Amino acid sequence: LRTLLHAVEQSKKKLSIPMACFIVAEAARGLHFAHTKVDEITNQPLGIVHRDISPQNILVSFEGEVKVTDFGIADAESKLTETRPGIVKGKYSYMSPEQISAKEVDARSDVFALSIVLWEMLAMRRLFQGENEVDTIQRVKNCKVEPELKTLAPEVDEELDLIVKKG
Repeated sequence: LRTLLHAVEQSKKKLSIPMACFIVAEAARGLHFAHTKVDEITNQPLGIVHRDISPQNILVSFEGEVKVTDFGIADAESKLTETRPGIVKGKYSYMSPEQISAKEVDARSDVFALSIVLWEMLAMRRLFQGENEVDTIQRVKNCKVEPELKTLAPEVDEELDLIVKKG
């Protein structure tokens, strides 16, 4: 997806709204599968959280298939080893405020990150990218969305705008 967005940006165009929504819907379907996965023996939820959703980790094939990849820092409640407290893994500009503050996260953090991806596809610019890491972290912690999506993408209808904001 990062390569696709770069190519679209270079051509001075935008992704169509239906295409952006399709990509995010398919990625959400993949995340839902991971989030609701249960242990086949105990039937207990695994509590999988990807924790690194970004355009780089969403694959789009030439045939239109969409896959979520790189579960390298994914976390499951049943893991034998824990991430050390205070250690933050992932791309800052796609983290939820809870994740960037090294607090416990659940599937909602992945939904938050996927909503950032959708905002960026519709606006064709980065949402929380700051001038440096500290600035980016502060922007995410404050969760300040500026400018409004409708300012950058007036073709986005009210319903889709509300969906992005809710995410």
